[in-house]
Amino acid sequence: MAFITEDVRSDGFPSRVAHGVASGFRVLARAMVINAEAEQRMNEVRRLQALSDEALAKKGLTRDRIVHHVFRDIYYP
Repeated sequence: MAFITEDVRSDGFPSRVAHGVASGFRVLARAMVINAEAEQRMNEVRRLQALSDEALAKKGLTRDRIVHHVFRDIYYP
């Protein structure tokens, strides 16, 4: 009786292609998340910039500290 075995390796061409495609989708998904987060922050900056100095003062902000306030968790930990 004969046995036939097939050597299936994870480093073969189809596996590398699948890995590359999956990696590309992960990068794309991450870029989309980063873009969405940045857009939300910029909308918050615009919203605060539209307020009067008095309204900003009630929030404890000055106009020159708006960007610092919005991005404080990223750039100013």
